[in-house]
Amino acid sequence: MSQSKDVVAALRAVEELLRKHAVKYATAVTSVRQDIESQRDQDSVNTRASVRSLFGGMGTLTDVLIAKKNGHLVEDERGANDELERLVHQLWVSTENDP
Repeated sequence: MSQSKDVVAALRAVEELLRKHAVKYATAVTSVRQDIESQRDQDSVNTRASVRSLFGGMGTLTDVLIAKKNGHLVEDERGANDELERLVHQLWVSTENDP
């Protein structure tokens, strides 16, 4: 699997988990995934920059907490957040292998 396909797969996994729990930030992940998928040459520098725009700063992917008190559809908050942490880490790592 190519690097860009790994990134898209990681984005899809994060997106699916967020949608499953009705987390609004899923739309930002979807937007980045669609941008990457629409790039014909899938430039690895642009891919990395697009994905990394989801990290850091206030109101980004690293701030997401899946919780009932946030209006999310979740029974096992700890399990959902552990899964989110694992998938977010996988997404970050998928951008480290650029040529």
